[in-house]
Amino acid sequence: IVEIATVNGSMVQSIITHGSLEQLGLTTGKLIRAEVKAPWVLLAKGAQEPACTAENRFSGTIERISTGQINSEYSIRLDEGTELCAIGGSGSGEVLGLQAGDRVWAFFSCYAVILHVD
Repeated sequence: IVEIATVNGSMVQSIITHGSLEQLGLTTGKLIRAEVKAPWVLLAKGAQEPACTAENRFSGTIERISTGQINSEYSIRLDEGTELCAIGGSGSGEVLGLQAGDRVWAFFSCYAVILHVD
C-alpha cells in the first residue's frame, strides 16, 4: 500500500506490486502523480460520507454534467480544490437525481489508482 499526500494534504491510497515499487524507485517524500480513470470513480449524492469499503473517499460539488445517450461525465470540484471526473451510465445519474451544484462523495478503490513518476 502506497499512501500519497496531495498538495492540499488529503491522502490517496494505491496498491502496487513489489516489482512496481522497485521499478518506480518509490521512496518516502518522492514526488509522484496519481491517476484514476473516470469510469472507476463512483458517486454518492449527499453530505454524509458513504459507508463503503473504498479506501479513497472525497467530498465535493458537481460543477458540470455532460450527458450522452449512454454515458454521462460528471466534473466534481473536491472540497480541497482538485477537479475529479467520473463517468457513469446516463440512467444511473437520472436515478440518483444528480445535478450541477449537488454535494456528492466521489470514491474509488486503491486498486484503481495508477502511479506515475516523472
